[in-house]
Amino acid sequence: MDDTGPFHGPRRRCIRVLSRLLPVALAMIALVAGSAEAQDLVPEMLPPDLGPADASASASGTLDQPLADVKVEGNRTIPISAIAQHIKSKPGRAVSSQMISADTQALMQTRWFITVEPRVVYTDAGQVLIFRVIERPIVRLIEYRGADKIKVKHLAALTGLKADFSPYDPHTNIEAARRIEDHYQEKGFFFAKVTLVKGDKPEDREVIFDIFEGHKVRVFDVKFHGNEQWFNSSGYLKTKLQTERMFPIVPGWLALPFGAFYKPETIPNDIVALRKYYEGLGFFDVAIEHKVRFNDEKSQVTIDYFITEGTRYRVSGIRYEGNQVYSVDELTEKRELNPGEFFNEREMNKDLAKMNEMYGSLGRLYASVSPNPQFTETPGEAVLVYRINEDKPYYVRDVVAHIRGDHPHTKITVPLNMSRIHPGDLADPKLIKKTQSRIQGSGIFESGAEGVQIDIKRVGFKDDEDDPTFRGQSDDGADPWSGSTTAYRPDNPFVAQATPDLATDNPFAIDAPAAVTAPTIAVTAPPRGYVPPIDRPMRQSSPQPPVTQVAASAPAARTSFASPASPTAPSDDRPVFDDPFMGGAPPVQTAQATVNPYGQAGQIQPLAGQVGDYSPPWIPSSPQGDPFADYPNGQPPGFVDLNISATEARTGRLMVGAGVNSNSGVVGNIVLSEDNFDILRFPRSPQDIFNGTAFRGAGQRFRVEAVPGNVVSRYLVSWTDPFFLDSDYSLGVSGFYFKRFYPDWNEERGGGRLNVGRQLTQNLSASAIFRAENVDISNPTVPTPQILQDALGSSMLLTAGGALTWDNRDSPLLPSEGQFAELTYTQGIQDYQFPRVDLEATQYFTVFSRPDGTGKHIFSVGGQLGWTGDDTPIFERYFAGGFQSLRGFEFRGVGPREFGVNIGGQFLVAGSLQYMFPLLANDALHGVIFSDFGTVNEDVSLDDFRASVGTGLRVAIPAFGPAPLAFDFAFPIAKADGDETQIFSFYVGLQR
Repeated sequence: MDDTGPFHGPRRRCIRVLSRLLPVALAMIALVAGSAEAQDLVPEMLPPDLGPADASASASGTLDQPLADVKVEGNRTIPISAIAQHIKSKPGRAVSSQMISADTQALMQTRWFITVEPRVVYTDAGQVLIFRVIERPIVRLIEYRGADKIKVKHLAALTGLKADFSPYDPHTNIEAARRIEDHYQEKGFFFAKVTLVKGDKPEDREVIFDIFEGHKVRVFDVKFHGNEQWFNSSGYLKTKLQTERMFPIVPGWLALPFGAFYKPETIPNDIVALRKYYEGLGFFDVAIEHKVRFNDEKSQVTIDYFITEGTRYRVSGIRYEGNQVYSVDELTEKRELNPGEFFNEREMNKDLAKMNEMYGSLGRLYASVSPNPQFTETPGEAVLVYRINEDKPYYVRDVVAHIRGDHPHTKITVPLNMSRIHPGDLADPKLIKKTQSRIQGSGIFESGAEGVQIDIKRVGFKDDEDDPTFRGQSDDGADPWSGSTTAYRPDNPFVAQATPDLATDNPFAIDAPAAVTAPTIAVTAPPRGYVPPIDRPMRQSSPQPPVTQVAASAPAARTSFASPASPTAPSDDRPVFDDPFMGGAPPVQTAQATVNPYGQAGQIQPLAGQVGDYSPPWIPSSPQGDPFADYPNGQPPGFVDLNISATEARTGRLMVGAGVNSNSGVVGNIVLSEDNFDILRFPRSPQDIFNGTAFRGAGQRFRVEAVPGNVVSRYLVSWTDPFFLDSDYSLGVSGFYFKRFYPDWNEERGGGRLNVGRQLTQNLSASAIFRAENVDISNPTVPTPQILQDALGSSMLLTAGGALTWDNRDSPLLPSEGQFAELTYTQGIQDYQFPRVDLEATQYFTVFSRPDGTGKHIFSVGGQLGWTGDDTPIFERYFAGGFQSLRGFEFRGVGPREFGVNIGGQFLVAGSLQYMFPLLANDALHGVIFSDFGTVNEDVSLDDFRASVGTGLRVAIPAFGPAPLAFDFAFPIAKADGDETQIFSFYVGLQR
């Protein structure tokens, strides 16, 4: 190397300087880094005699040794015991910098101290943690001047201030004054005002609140002006308001002084609700203003709403855009909202629901129908345009389930058994919604935010961000079901299976969350030989020669073609063979070609193990030359996974109730029930009993009921499995004891019943019933009819029978539409051998309602028809009279008599006509007028026909339970000799 260059000298000097400065720089960097790390841990104070080794350990921030002590220094007025409650670091335990920082933060949050400085001191005994504090000034005096209607102790609890204890802080005192004022206003003191006389200046040490309470201000009345249409009555408009009113005794003059505090923040909400109501009826130009009037004492307020209804718009025309699968005639069939009628949002929503249901029945899960009203130049008229995106059909590939929680008790088959949709079915949103409702209504799982969710995941969809319809309410991040050890996934993807969440616009999600990334779902391959049917476009190709297809190890599937002009809804029945899309007998498995008998071109089977998009290979068959004519909208059908997730609810219940009615007197009611019972889940340890694992998890229902009463008593133990052996059959077993004091004898029954049932369709069910009872008849009246004499003592009653039930009512308690019908056949065996046939049916009609669907007037017609054989004992014969039978007659007051004793009949016919109408705008009180009629005879005849007319009330009180209270007055207009009449009948029940 040449060292003689012109820069040799300067370079050597530079190197010497750098060589001397580099160690110094490195040492400074190390010192700064070490200091920063130590400061991040805790400030430390080292004693003078600390050795080098200890100093090195201190500098490294080693705090993993147990503490010898924890001390507080600098506190003058606040006791150590109060401070220690906020310190989690304890002597004898190791601490970390995070723990010390948390304790420091906790002490600062008490607002007792200006500063809190933690230090670790090393002593011979070990590490000592010291918190050096500087106290804030202490409040010396607290006064609440003017507090009269709210006790001072409540205000003190609200502010949290204590004299000679609480630190003095002007900001805290100002916030306390605001709290007091808010509290007064929440209690109805609208004009309350709280002024901080002392306590807002740094030099103060006293806190004095000056309180002006004023009167409680209640809403005396709400009045409407300008509501001209009859259906926009003031009484009904009040049901739309959030503002509460005093309960009127004399409307406009006198009201009960309870509740109904004036809250001005509810008025804007009321205006929004009123505007929404009016616009839903076609009043698009409605304008609403309000005025608030106080009385002289400022204790009551009247709110006036001034409404300018404007023109009510009519629908001058209805147009459909984007429909290809369905014709306009099909879409308009049974349409609720028609041209020429006033716009009605409720009727429009019915039409939307019908169209969505039509597309959903074809599996077009993501089809959408958007209403767009377009106003015309003619005042008061609008054209309604339905814009339709038909999308493409989807089939269900997997139905999986997941029970949330760390250690769920419920078997994964419980929600799967309740599903109304299964692998291989068209993805019908109606069935998906029914599945969710059915699982939610079982009572086994939570509702609300933790309720049942059915999430939909499109199979083979690559870009989740472009697919906004895939998230329901699952948590962000990785899919909780993928790779889950609780997931149950058989080899055959067409078997209902277990495990995961819907879309931002998914109609089955409980809440509508913000758009987030879709979860990743594990994909399974279809079985070999699987070919989905294609939902055909409007233009149907002409028949083509058959194309052979070879199935090596599985039966070939036939592609079904349905005319789009008359789509066929998918069958509710689950196939019992491999091909999930065929409703008839499976094709014979053979190595030869299978010919499609419908004349359409068959399609090649996908390879076994194929994943992703399952659309079969495309074979051109259209004579029109369109390369995509065989796919609707040029797209193959898609596949979705349905992921059910649910959270277990508390299924054990203890209910206590009471009731009284004119038929059965006074009864009590104590019920212990478990809706998620498992008869085979015996406890394996005492812990299983305490944590609720024993006898839980199979979705069975267990019920113990005690109904003691002064006239009738019943005790029951029952067990029901709604999906016996994971099938569509239900099995129920019950044992009971029953006792009743009838006017002419006493009756006791004890025995059991066995019930096997099946839900055939959504509305039709069938059941087989077997019962064995020991019946004891005693204390007969004298003189005693022979048929009663023959039944005295104990008798064994054995019967077998079946029932067929149809029920499509819109509500089981207060139905307004639909029918209920039940046909039952019973055959007595052994001691009493008699046949018995019973038919009960009721039809409900809504004959009138307000435009928004409330205020329904309901007409119902129903009847009973029954016949039993000659060998029927007296305790199984027919009787009539009483509430829910022939009103106007006493309970069992109608029937053939012998020696004045009602011995019942072998033939019963009874009917009822009833008209129910609302008496209050909120539908809480209904009136009824009715006529009951019928007879009970020894043979099939209408002799001694009875009839009554009457009126009554139905009162809905949510606190008393779901069933309304019933009070009826009935007057017989046709009766027979010996009938016992009763004008008033009633039912009152309470259950909590």
